[in-house]
Amino acid sequence: MEVLLGEPYILNGDTIRNKLNLLYQNTKATICSFFYLYLFKKMKIYIAILTSIIIFANTAKTQEIYRASSLEMIFSFANINQNNNHVPVGMRYTAFFHTQQTIHFDFKDKFGFYTGLGIRNIGFTPFPDSIYSHKSNKFYSKTATENKFTSAKIRTYTIGLPIAFKFGNFKKGLYFYAGGEIEYSFHFKEKIWLENTDEFSIEEEGKNKYTEWFGDEVTLFLPSIFAGVKLPQGVTVSFKWYLQNFLNTKHEITHNNITVKPYEGYDTQIFYVSLALILESKKPKAKPIDNNSPIPSTPQIDM
Repeated sequence: MEVLLGEPYILNGDTIRNKLNLLYQNTKATICSFFYLYLFKKMKIYIAILTSIIIFANTAKTQEIYRASSLEMIFSFANINQNNNHVPVGMRYTAFFHTQQTIHFDFKDKFGFYTGLGIRNIGFTPFPDSIYSHKSNKFYSKTATENKFTSAKIRTYTIGLPIAFKFGNFKKGLYFYAGGEIEYSFHFKEKIWLENTDEFSIEEEGKNKYTEWFGDEVTLFLPSIFAGVKLPQGVTVSFKWYLQNFLNTKHEITHNNITVKPYEGYDTQIFYVSLALILESKKPKAKPIDNNSPIPSTPQIDM
């Protein structure tokens, strides 16, 4: 009797990479589903919870309620796959325009939370083999002799609603924080640098630039999670991870009766590290009066 055995299972680098990528995709899908359900489809629940926390903070014996303003520098990265092919991405640094206004609720000196509104400029610098230009309504390639591009930047402005819990030593100004945020993207911008083209004047330096307000190039609502530390000097160091696909894969353009979906097949996950300067509007606490201290005598003046 013969026993037929299959080919031996070889665990090589590609197999490990595929397994890890599958694990990453499943984990990402689970987290995204949770945030998509509760922060996007169930915004009423999110707002109700936030309102309840604020009401509780106002009725509870909070030690302090104060406002804070922050300016942020963002170092962003992205993990991009186009039809399961990895797309190289460079670091994108931006210092304008990022600002956030928050309200802090401190309980005791160790625990609290904050919420507020923030505006950010988020995006990435991709290096794909080809890219679609919304201004020219055509694709550019890195290897073509004509319609060749050298680099590109894609970004959007968002307005976000964060909520985070914090713990640490508030008296010393040192604490850690972690939370989530839902952001609405409202202004899209695309820059493509061209080479060997006479489409643009010398003054434009071959820069193909396109902007749009309230478009659908980027996913409308972008949920994220973040964590960081606030230092006594008023500086914060944060990490944020966006859970939704940044580019809208259903976005389509019709030009000369031809419909194109430039972001179809893209999976774009953005994350960044940021440094921020926080200005808090805390009121100085009055020093307690010591009733046992001697009352200074009034000096006598001889006339």
